[in-house]
Amino acid sequence: MPTILLTRPLKASRRLADELRRLGCDGVIAPMLKIAPTLLPSPTNVFGALMITSGNSLDVLDPNAAALYALLDLPCFCVGTRTAERAQDFGFRDVRDAAGDGAALAQRIRADLPQLDKPILHIGGRDIASAAEAELNAAGHVVIPWLVYAAEPASEIPSDVTRALRAQQLDAALFFSTRTAAVFRDLICRDGLEACCKSLIAVGISASVTDALASLPWRLLTASVAPTEESVLQRLQEVLPSHDRTFA
Repeated sequence: MPTILLTRPLKASRRLADELRRLGCDGVIAPMLKIAPTLLPSPTNVFGALMITSGNSLDVLDPNAAALYALLDLPCFCVGTRTAERAQDFGFRDVRDAAGDGAALAQRIRADLPQLDKPILHIGGRDIASAAEAELNAAGHVVIPWLVYAAEPASEIPSDVTRALRAQQLDAALFFSTRTAAVFRDLICRDGLEACCKSLIAVGISASVTDALASLPWRLLTASVAPTEESVLQRLQEVLPSHDRTFA
């Protein structure tokens, strides 16, 4: 049974581990970012739509907060399918899935609401660059950020994961952001674990993610075809050696 290293924040990695378990893989969790709520109040503007660029936002929001009541009926544009599913479960009633990256999200908003004359509320994270926000601003839309979480870098690789790396007990590692990849790379180099990557396949959600990992000596370094979780898992299935494949 393949063992896959998961580097997403804790809650996201747990959900991904459940998905991998259904596919016949074990997940070993080593979060490279810790999600902490900022507790900043919601802007009081009257909005015409909102966008969510990371499911991490939904991990820190309180669905019973009064500030969210007026937002639940607005068109809610989500960067990907998993985030859209979670937004629906959260209570947003008009969820629209861009099924891609920030550029796809901006294009979906512009296509669906070309005459929008009210601001768009961007629910996202502090210190997280948003291609969607930049593109919408350039197109003349007013985007107001509500930075509901901070993503704090890990200070170390968990000791059990370090042991597994040294013992070559891992088959692959998944990376879903450039920042996560950079934190992992820097900790690996700091701890002198570069050689442990020689037995690992690394799958990134985009070319920019794999670029951040390119200095490490991977068994194979590859990016998914599309910037979605589904595409990352599909690429993982394609590149695992045939004797390791136990996917359903």
